[in-house]
Amino acid sequence: MRKFLIVIGIFALALAGVFFSTRTVPGQSAGTAESGQTIPTVTVDIRNNGVISTYSGIRATTAYDALLGVSRQTGMPVSTKQYDFGMFVERIGDKPSTKDNVWLYFINDASATAAADRQTLYDGDVVSWRYMEPSL
Repeated sequence: MRKFLIVIGIFALALAGVFFSTRTVPGQSAGTAESGQTIPTVTVDIRNNGVISTYSGIRATTAYDALLGVSRQTGMPVSTKQYDFGMFVERIGDKPSTKDNVWLYFINDASATAAADRQTLYDGDVVSWRYMEPSL
């Protein structure tokens, strides 16, 4: 019984260490999320038929959070749908994703590698949402 309690105690300490540890990425801005993680400050641009709208100083931990930050700042509506792989942006402003054009995002001009709600951002990143033809 004593060994069992020791194992449980060690497990609880390890779990507490993971829970209370913080992850700080060099160069991230001041300010912290509830978990203690530093919240990056990023720039978001939205490209729609040749028009580029740029928003600086957006505090966000994911590409989706950055888009929501712009939405809160401007009142621009955003519609999404949750899938197993993550969040899919169905509409930004008055432009819906269709078979001909979809909202895709890029980080520092590189194609995204994860769903927007799972793409981690770092201080100084540029998140670009582009209304464009989907590539196969």
